[in-house]
Amino acid sequence: FGSRHQEQIVDVAGMWNVQLGESDGRSLTFSFEQPTPTTFIGKQVGPGAEVNGTIEHNSVRWEVKAYKGNPAMGFSGSFDFESSRIVDGNCWVSSTGKVMASFTAEKATETNISGYWTATTSDMIKLRFRIDHQGGPRFTGDLIEPAA
Repeated sequence: FGSRHQEQIVDVAGMWNVQLGESDGRSLTFSFEQPTPTTFIGKQVGPGAEVNGTIEHNSVRWEVKAYKGNPAMGFSGSFDFESSRIVDGNCWVSSTGKVMASFTAEKATETNISGYWTATTSDMIKLRFRIDHQGGPRFTGDLIEPAA
């Protein structure tokens, strides 16, 4: 009787910080949802560019669609189960295949922002909000009142 190998499942759902290059400080943030074990969708945080991705074994690959004059970009790397990071990554311009940078990525630790928040407008009007954080980039909220 041989040993049975159980394949580990790659979980990319959540927020990911992608560090480009060796040490130039450039980074991107992505928010992924994983509807199946082999596919994921999401957005690049900030610009809001749509993302579609696939997972095969420990290989993770996604494309950021073109937005606001920026070309579509491809990303791929290997999921490291010990560190729960994406390593040995490369990103490239999708239309040309030209590699733009190497990268590593790690899941962002999530901060729950539920509660009451006060914001001040440029006219110095204070507003009070109630926020219900639903995980990742999803939240709902209500304007409670202009704050006193």
